Amino acid sequence: MSIFITTFLTIFTFVVGQIIAQIFIKPIQKQKELVGEINFALFYYANYYYIDDKFGKMNKNQIKELEKAKDEIRKLGSRLKSSTKILPFYNFFSKINFVLKDSKIEEIFSGCIGWSNSIFETVDKKDRLEFRKKIAKALNIN
Repeated sequence: MSIFITTFLTIFTFVVGQIIAQIFIKPIQKQKELVGEINFALFYYANYYYIDDKFGKMNKNQIKELEKAKDEIRKLGSRLKSSTKILPFYNFFSKINFVLKDSKIEEIFSGCIGWSNSIFETVDKKDRLEFRKKIAKALNIN
């Protein structure tokens, strides 16, 4: 009889562990991965902060690269914002600092959207730098 109880408890523990991993641990890890991707994007796309196309000399490849960067930055911000809806009890986990607080998520999200929207802005390039600073500050990157 004890073999059946041991087997049942082992299987039960495994199943409960898998449920916890799928519902709680994976979404937390996913958000941390997204933060890392945004951190990477800040540095990888840093050369897009000071775009100057006064004379319309950008070729099709440069424009295509900018479009790709614009889309990627927007996707990263949007994916980060949506990560708050995947994790049950998100507010609880943010209070104990397992995940980013909503205010930080909103700062990063609005920074990503603003940066994405200003990629082709050639008149006032300071906006791009300000959005980068906003994201970096929210992520505690100097």
